[in-house]
Amino acid sequence: MMDFKKPEIGKELKQVTDTVWEIPKTYKKGMNVPARIYASRKLLEQMDAGVFEQVTNVACLPGIQRYAYCMPDGHWGYGFPIGGVAAFDPEKGVISPGGIGFDINCLSGDTKILTEFGCFRQIKNLENDFEKENISFMNLENRKMKEANAIMFMKKMPDNRILKVTTEMGERIVLTEDHPLFNGEKMVKAGGMKEGDALVVNPFEGVEYEKPDSSVILDEDDITALVGDRKKLIRELKWKGLLPLRMNSEKLPILTKLAGFLTGDGHISSFYNKRRKQDVWSMRFIGKKEDLEEIRKDILKLGYESNYFTTKKYESSLNEVSGRGRRISGKSTQFYVNSQSLAVLMYALGVPKGDKSRTAFSVPEWIRNAPLWIKRLYLAGLFGAELTRPCQRKG
Repeated sequence: MMDFKKPEIGKELKQVTDTVWEIPKTYKKGMNVPARIYASRKLLEQMDAGVFEQVTNVACLPGIQRYAYCMPDGHWGYGFPIGGVAAFDPEKGVISPGGIGFDINCLSGDTKILTEFGCFRQIKNLENDFEKENISFMNLENRKMKEANAIMFMKKMPDNRILKVTTEMGERIVLTEDHPLFNGEKMVKAGGMKEGDALVVNPFEGVEYEKPDSSVILDEDDITALVGDRKKLIRELKWKGLLPLRMNSEKLPILTKLAGFLTGDGHISSFYNKRRKQDVWSMRFIGKKEDLEEIRKDILKLGYESNYFTTKKYESSLNEVSGRGRRISGKSTQFYVNSQSLAVLMYALGVPKGDKSRTAFSVPEWIRNAPLWIKRLYLAGLFGAELTRPCQRKG
């Protein structure tokens, strides 16, 4: 069993009556209702820590009504605690396999799990912090990749035969015979597959996760050196958890992606405002509407909000080396973010300001010192931008 922490009686765990105890919604991110445990104090103290972890996980399920309950026989289960009870709205709720029982299908601890930031971790290394990771997976209905947080981790000895499946391309997976695999049309149990059957795999593996150190990338002095003593701006960055910024900061992966994209196809600008007697900063991202929507979601995760999109027609004239001229016309969609603190932060992280064709810049030093998966995020953002496609030219 995992090493979970019990909520402290009188603090996270409130006594309602002699035999009813309540864990409030504020105990864990994502809880939709409080959790209630029916037990005497003696029984409560004898319950394993997994009971409290699992009953609060149940409280996170969509459509749950009133409370997530646990009865006096509560102990560690597969999803719900044994003795767990919950009711769900028939329209917005769910039928939870963890509540009604299900067959156990398992993967080897060495199995690579792709996370939202394009790096993989082995399942066995997720045991103690799986709740911090968003797992990347495919939605089989629309065949698009999505990310979601895992709400349960279970480790046990297998009940069924262990199989190793190897594809013609060399991919390999070790799993129990009852574990489902996708053949392109439906999910089939691994034990029912035979040589020659099709198996859908994700061609993107990513790079291996490496835990970043706690070295400081930016602090208050770095921002002050760039823009002067802007107390309000610095206070906002601190309040949003962006300063001091460390290599292991929770929001650094998002900032890394944005830094790459802005460098490739974005723009940071500032102008002196006489009324304010200071520079006013802003930035814009340029690209396809669907890509910019994803960037908008990342901006929201950083604590900023902006919905200002614009699509304009542009025409340009080019003079070629041969002396001939030609005109280029097309549409450009742009996403504006008018937050000064975020624009200043991106500039401090090494994103060039102004006309990038006339400004010398290079890959920021902190990127060079970062783990490989952070480097990959920067390059993915940079080359995911709408740069000019390579083409052949005479000479």
